[in-house]
Amino acid sequence: ITVSSGESWQQYELNRTALVNTSEAEFILSVKSTLAPDHLIIDDVNITGGAVPVTTSIYDIQFTTDPGGASPLDGLVVNTGGVVMATAGNGFFIQNGGGPWSGIFVFSTQNTPVRGDSVTFSASVTEFFGMTQLQNVNDFTVVSQGNAEVVTPITTAQANTEPYEGVLIQVLNATCTNTDVGNNQWAVNDGSGVLNVDNLLYTYAPTLNAIYNITGPTRYSFDVFRVMPRDANDVEVVTGINEQAFGGVQLF
Repeated sequence: ITVSSGESWQQYELNRTALVNTSEAEFILSVKSTLAPDHLIIDDVNITGGAVPVTTSIYDIQFTTDPGGASPLDGLVVNTGGVVMATAGNGFFIQNGGGPWSGIFVFSTQNTPVRGDSVTFSASVTEFFGMTQLQNVNDFTVVSQGNAEVVTPITTAQANTEPYEGVLIQVLNATCTNTDVGNNQWAVNDGSGVLNVDNLLYTYAPTLNAIYNITGPTRYSFDVFRVMPRDANDVEVVTGINEQAFGGVQLF
């Protein structure tokens, strides 16, 4: 695997098949041709396998009472599926219906579905820097195409909670309170709390104090929840008067 230098961590997966009667395996990891001062570092290695998949829903994978948000199925191999709501360079988001606990991110560089595809597969449930996701995808199948997207309207405060991690959400009448909070993100607030907007899937240059309706899946990374618009249709500028308490009436 060729890795480009950068300041952020990158995750990679590699699948290998062993005979049923295999009793031992050796994994050798090497990093070469790195450049000072920012040498590449292997931070964490997870080796999974040998498990019989459990057929389950996204809801059962995501629903948790753990204070840290960990899935009760963490470490297990599951058979599951859903409709693709968004795609990224290193995977995709799927969802069963709408509402809390209905969506999840699938880390996969080998399968490239498009929005609206209904897919099934087996994968490992894992926690990646606090976000529940599926990885080590096998038996990937596109069942149907062109399925409708289900968007869940919530507040900016609700978008910062575990039940909506990975869910395709929409926040309405949210005022831009900061055009650059760092890491290619900006912030909005509908009056209930601040929510970060990530430009990872679609880059948008916001206007301070403008009012937006924003749609996208949510993700959790580096201790922050954020919503990720997928294209221009996911960032709607709202016209009219914002009479919410953000330091006075704002006219657009």
